[in-house]
Amino acid sequence: MVAGVGVVRRWPDVDLALLKADFADNATKTGFEGRSEFPYLDVGFEAPEDGTPVYSYGYPCSQR
Repeated sequence: MVAGVGVVRRWPDVDLALLKADFADNATKTGFEGRSEFPYLDVGFEAPEDGTPVYSYGYPCSQR
């Protein structure tokens, strides 16, 4: 496991995990210079309106 990162919960049936990372433990790593927090994406759970761009992130590993 990476220092400052831990698993909060796992859903192995859908190949998903919720991770918690401590920014202070990772602030000196490449890509975080000059930042005071992790970059993030807002996630919406409402149905999008027609024509709204939709993005999907991740690399699922189906075991079925």
